Amino acid sequence: MDLSFVDILMRGVAGLIVGFTIGLTGVGGGALIVPVLILFFKMPSPEAVGTASLYAALSRMYAFFEHYKLKTINFSIAFIFLSGALPGSILAAWTINKYINLNKGNGPKIESFQANLKTFIACMLILSVLMLLLQIFKTRKKKTAVLDQKNVAISKSPSYSKEKISNKKKIFGAFLGLFVGGIMGATSMGAVITIPLLILFFGLSSEKTVGTSILISVLLTLSATVIYGGNGQLNFQTALIMTIASLAGVFVGSRLAVKLPEKQLKLVVTCLIFFATILMFI
Repeated sequence: MDLSFVDILMRGVAGLIVGFTIGLTGVGGGALIVPVLILFFKMPSPEAVGTASLYAALSRMYAFFEHYKLKTINFSIAFIFLSGALPGSILAAWTINKYINLNKGNGPKIESFQANLKTFIACMLILSVLMLLLQIFKTRKKKTAVLDQKNVAISKSPSYSKEKISNKKKIFGAFLGLFVGGIMGATSMGAVITIPLLILFFGLSSEKTVGTSILISVLLTLSATVIYGGNGQLNFQTALIMTIASLAGVFVGSRLAVKLPEKQLKLVVTCLIFFATILMFI
């Protein structure tokens, strides 16, 4: 597909803005890109998911590098989550593409499927907003303060990467990962669900949550990209342009993330997701 100068410029601006949100909050690859691709660039829902997956994978690789240097990633929790999330993502992406391949000659059925997928994406955005609002307006301020102090103390300890987690928590964490992975494979949205789960279930601070969710998202979006790309449900040009434009945004956003108070960062995340939800329902 040949893109005009205006097409390239629009994709570049979109990539710049979303790159900033990824660096700042870990949210943006799917929660904002998918609505933009569907509503503004008129992509079919499956192609938008595949393109967003490639964009998110490429742009978050840089964000991962930045957060790794800032030491805002909890690798042990990330790997627990991924033990369920990776199989879930692969299964969901494979199922969607298998359905499309089996119904290639049936236009009405494909159109109906794309509309249903778009509705499902919007519902996941609403779920994310509700989860984050629940966390923001919790009145258990004392418990939050204790958790933050504990995270700081652990992060300064040499044995931080070997933090002990109960087997029950590992199993439940993997189950939550399976749920998130399935959503990622179907919608390219994982961080919007991962972030509140990491905060609520593992008690991570905002900085640790953002960095850890980015590592998880990189691996999930890469697995989804391979499957969607192999079935032709991916616009490589759009993903590449938006990725290149997003580098500056990610650079600035990653450094701003460690300076914002936790509550403000959560509010930023919620506002971004709510904006994406409105776009999907317009």
